[in-house]
Amino acid sequence: MLTIQLFLLVVGLSMLSLAIVVAEREALQAREATWNRRLIDAQEHERSRIASELHDDIGQQVALLLIEINQFAKGAEISERAREELRTLCKAGTRISSDLTGISHNLHPLVVDLVGFEAAVRGLCQRFTERRSLAVQLHCDGVPAEVPHAVSLCSYRLVQEALHNVVKHSSASRAGVELLAADGWLTVCVSDAGSGFDPAHAIGGGLGLISMRERVRSVGGHFTIETAPGSGTRLRALLPLPRHAGDNTASRDDLRHVARNLSVSSE
Repeated sequence: MLTIQLFLLVVGLSMLSLAIVVAEREALQAREATWNRRLIDAQEHERSRIASELHDDIGQQVALLLIEINQFAKGAEISERAREELRTLCKAGTRISSDLTGISHNLHPLVVDLVGFEAAVRGLCQRFTERRSLAVQLHCDGVPAEVPHAVSLCSYRLVQEALHNVVKHSSASRAGVELLAADGWLTVCVSDAGSGFDPAHAIGGGLGLISMRERVRSVGGHFTIETAPGSGTRLRALLPLPRHAGDNTASRDDLRHVARNLSVSSE
């Protein structure tokens, strides 16, 4: 009888210790998620501030400078050669102004709120095609007209960073972007057939994968990457839509759905 009591006591203490460890781990994860969200919010706030300064200060100064150069070129008594050089300067200044506007929009994509999530991503893909010589093919299916701001911004940043990595690291001339919504989840995929890389080495090398993963985690989503040297890259994020938004305790059916969506690397 005493042996059984001792056995039950040991089992009970073990289960209690396990429960304490699990509770502490969950509390630590919750604190980590909170700090990650605060860090991302602070980053977005700082990007917004810099974007405003670029647009409202430097951008306006460049615009005024172009106006003055143009007026001088029209009114001054100068040679035709000098006038042509001033026109060339105006064209260069216009390109600089356009680049500043592009940088400002990339830093703080107000377009997501102004034109909607899908249209904003479509415009982003088009800009990469036109300005970075990367042919980006976008496929959308079932994307709702209204996507929660946190999810839409996370998705936009994910596509933006992934396409930037394709241009900078993959040597690929084409990339694919997929936005698929079904069963209360938004799937965001960015793929290319470029050089690929070793994910473990890339995380240490600063390819932005940690930032992507933390962004996705901050909205209760799931992030995976499929790549290997010489085999291209496929980034996939599964993000909660309103039925799941703010609820990080998904049901078993939800988790099975996530598992099915994240286990297609062999397809």
